[in-house]
Amino acid sequence: MTQNETLTISLTKADKEIIDNYAQSNGISVAELIKEAALARIEDDIDLESYREVIKEYYESPEAYGLN
Repeated sequence: MTQNETLTISLTKADKEIIDNYAQSNGISVAELIKEAALARIEDDIDLESYREVIKEYYESPEAYGLN
């Protein structure tokens, strides 16, 4: 059984209202919205970093990536 941890963030009133309204309109909790958004951002950054590494390898050795 995994124990959940708590994360506290500070927001402006306007930002909190936007987040609350968005979560409510999508039928999810604020916690779920924040968790999904953060994990999606991390996944995007990892994907981007992987892409950058592959492109760097290609430019260092383009013959290794032929279309044959």
